[in-house]
Amino acid sequence: MAAKKKTKSKSKKLKKRNLQAVNSQRTFIAKRIEKVAQIEPKTLENISDGFRSSYSKDRLVDKSVSEARSIESGFFELKALRYKDGDSEKLIITDLGIQTDADFGMVDTIGGILEKAAFADSASAKIFLVVEGEQNSRFMREKLEETDPELAARITFIRKIDRSAPAPNNQQNPANNGNQGNAAALQNAVYTAPQTNVIDSNTLTARMGEDPKSNILFIKKSDKYKKIIKKLDNYHATVAKFKTDLEQGNIKDSGKILEEKSKEMDNLVEDLVEAIDSYTTSSATKDSDQAKDVKRSVMQSLKDQVLVAQKRKLTDNIQKPVIHINRDLEVIRAEYWVKKYNPLLSSQILSNGPLLGVGAQGPVYAKKFAIQEANGQQSTFEAGIKIDSLLKVNDEATGSGIPKDNPEQSKRAVASFLLSKLLGLNVIPKTTFLMQENENGDMEFGQALAVVHGTEGQIKVRGDEFDENTVKSFAGVSDSDLGEKVEYDRVNNRAWKVENKVVNVDLTNVNIQKELSDLQLLDNILGHADRHAGNFIFETSGPDSDQILGVKGIDNDDTYGEDWKAKKSGNDKSSKTPGVPPIIDVNTALKLASFGLVFFSKFNKALSDKLTPDEVEKTMDRLLVVQNQVIERIKDGNIAAQPGTIISDAELNTLEKFANEPRNSLRARLKTWGDDTINSHSETNSYLGELVARKEEGLVTEPVYK
Repeated sequence: MAAKKKTKSKSKKLKKRNLQAVNSQRTFIAKRIEKVAQIEPKTLENISDGFRSSYSKDRLVDKSVSEARSIESGFFELKALRYKDGDSEKLIITDLGIQTDADFGMVDTIGGILEKAAFADSASAKIFLVVEGEQNSRFMREKLEETDPELAARITFIRKIDRSAPAPNNQQNPANNGNQGNAAALQNAVYTAPQTNVIDSNTLTARMGEDPKSNILFIKKSDKYKKIIKKLDNYHATVAKFKTDLEQGNIKDSGKILEEKSKEMDNLVEDLVEAIDSYTTSSATKDSDQAKDVKRSVMQSLKDQVLVAQKRKLTDNIQKPVIHINRDLEVIRAEYWVKKYNPLLSSQILSNGPLLGVGAQGPVYAKKFAIQEANGQQSTFEAGIKIDSLLKVNDEATGSGIPKDNPEQSKRAVASFLLSKLLGLNVIPKTTFLMQENENGDMEFGQALAVVHGTEGQIKVRGDEFDENTVKSFAGVSDSDLGEKVEYDRVNNRAWKVENKVVNVDLTNVNIQKELSDLQLLDNILGHADRHAGNFIFETSGPDSDQILGVKGIDNDDTYGEDWKAKKSGNDKSSKTPGVPPIIDVNTALKLASFGLVFFSKFNKALSDKLTPDEVEKTMDRLLVVQNQVIERIKDGNIAAQPGTIISDAELNTLEKFANEPRNSLRARLKTWGDDTINSHSETNSYLGELVARKEEGLVTEPVYK
């Protein structure tokens, strides 16, 4: 009971702070705002595209802006924009939650900014606060409502849509032509992503009301205070070392390393939180009650910052999720990705497209991006977007040796495209890296795979509907436990049997045969764990065409597992891919059989920064196995050409060398894709053979071209 009264008394003291002290604090803050610069009003027309309200979709700025100013303070490391929008005075503040503590700093700093901004009527000015993530928004809202409800009522929380750095190589959004310079200037003037959200020991000491440069004052500090300083310095040193090690190549850029380093920082955070708790619960100090409250508030803010950095809940109990990544390390890695991998960024999105499908990692949406080609020309890139998943890995991927935790699917997908390109096989669409911030302010890595027009090789078809009693039994069962053979509409309480059926296309089509063979060869090299008819597309020239030009493999992220083996039986869990196909295209055979040291050097360079050394080594081993099998196909005469293909004398000489027989005999035995080759395929030896078998069993449906 006494403790409860003490808590109420403390709360009352905080709410009834001395008005003179409050005004003094706000005046001090206003004086420490070093820069108030005029901004060209037209530059603010783009601001609504850079920020999004948590509670409203209305534009933050329209086209009637006047008196625009940027406001900055190096001491508080905050930035703000003050502007008059019609008759309404508005203020946007960034970085506030990072640079001020959760109580007096938040309220008084806003007051200090309002004072420095010199509004005609600051009491009615609308305030927008930029925060990082819903958790911070909720936390700051509660603190404001508790401390100054009137101020809280004037504040709308907003978030930065794209916190990433500007697009590398000066990539800009063509839709903003004419405003590119202004938009870039505005981004630099308004928002800079911090390397860390955790204050350093000098800033902490300053906020505690002491001089960080005074050794005398430091000596007078308590041992508990010194312990916090030491552990806080250790935290920042560890973050700085991670950045140096990553940039200098002392550690490999991988999700596994990031997770390991985040776990290492668990101990640092735990020790720091323990030291903060020890300090704030101690009353052995000569400070006044008000000074104690201020210092404890500063320490609580520091505690909140390190817990948020470790992606923990803002509670006294440290929560340990299965997978967690330290935010500070994540920001450093994101900066590294921008420099090294040139990913697509949210700022390059021109438009959002339709849902393309739903896979193990979630929905795949189409988006159109503005990109800059190697020749400097601007162009667009329409792609399906997939975000890396930390835990969603299917049984085949796990069986092939892909790690379940942090499998880094985007690196595997991009490496698959690069290997296809390096091998001269045109069966994987262009795939590039993507980096974006999610709704919680966390950085996400993913892949963007060029949209392919055509029809998927396999489509899920709805069959008989389940009876009412059976549907009732599904109610408590998760979708994953129901499996792929049940479609359950939970809203309308109906369910159907579903079955995957291959599409009804002409399998004697020479383009289909040739490129299915190429895709199977490639999958044997990169070790695809989950290739089936549903993740390749019969490609057409456009959405309105049904003329099949070839085959493109999609979902290429279940690849490069160290334990991958070609499928030998129906119980294999490491792959759905048979070995080398029975018939190989003559041009493909010439490429693969002729690879030498120069190629292997390029091969290693293309994959070494995206895969582990063991994964690269295993891929090389698979390539050598495939190369030997290709040579055997040449010797056995199991190579084919498309109708009208002319084999040059040089190519015949190469084939003659591998087959060890005269060119005339080789020419006579050369097959032609189509009716001449289809009977060589069976359900167990090729992708084409499996399609033929399922079609003969009647497991077929009409194609859907899009």
